[in-house]
Amino acid sequence: DLDKIRAPGRGPASWAGDVHGLERAIFARSKERFRLAVLLSFGNVATGQQTLAVLRPARPGQRGDIAEQLLYLRSIDWRGLVLLANEPDMPDQDAVTRPRDLAGLYWYATQVLPDATFVTPNTISLRYLDQFLDYAAMRPKDRIGLHIYQGTPWTAVHTWPDAWLRQAEDILARHGIENPYWISEVGISEAWPMATATRYAAEIISSNAEVVCIYTTTCGGWPPGCGLDLYAPGGALTTPGQALKTVCHRRCPQRLTHKQGATSWNFGT
Repeated sequence: DLDKIRAPGRGPASWAGDVHGLERAIFARSKERFRLAVLLSFGNVATGQQTLAVLRPARPGQRGDIAEQLLYLRSIDWRGLVLLANEPDMPDQDAVTRPRDLAGLYWYATQVLPDATFVTPNTISLRYLDQFLDYAAMRPKDRIGLHIYQGTPWTAVHTWPDAWLRQAEDILARHGIENPYWISEVGISEAWPMATATRYAAEIISSNAEVVCIYTTTCGGWPPGCGLDLYAPGGALTTPGQALKTVCHRRCPQRLTHKQGATSWNFGT
């Protein structure tokens, strides 16, 4: 479970985590991988627990996998949050190459699960986002998902989050989209100087995003050495972790706690 933080006024309404180690594949209905839907739980006592269903193809580009997952969610009358696709613009991720195909999948998903709330397209490429919105008719209750990365974890910052999000907000405005948006994944590099990591974290936390999902507490063995961990293997904060602690200490009204096993770390103290 991940603590959820509410920030006053402008800024994230909540904080979640995109943590592979906390994913629970509890929707297995057969031995085929594409019948698995992944759940992430986040929340705290004040806000209550929320569960996010994550729908992804087991094989890049296979939209039929997601269709199978949607049908299973319908069979259990799922009415909660659904993250639809992860980086469809990336060949090594979900690889839905044509934005109009993902827009069609989004339309289909809303027909199968009309009472669910979707977060999509969760893309890094702003060009892909723009083209997706050329075809997608977003329902008012759904959310726009955005991923912010600079390249590899060893790439220097070339576009600060403030500037990147202004471009994204301009695209949304041009398409007449008033839906809230999530930063459904963002990574802060362990290789960056502390000043860079702290500024990056501050711009993310003070953004207009409704929800911010940080990748990741610890990659562990998947993928090895991803360079974006908040915690070192022994539990000490890395540069990104220290940067977030500094920013949250200044800006976040509640304490952010991540619990892993019997150990807990408090960013806000």
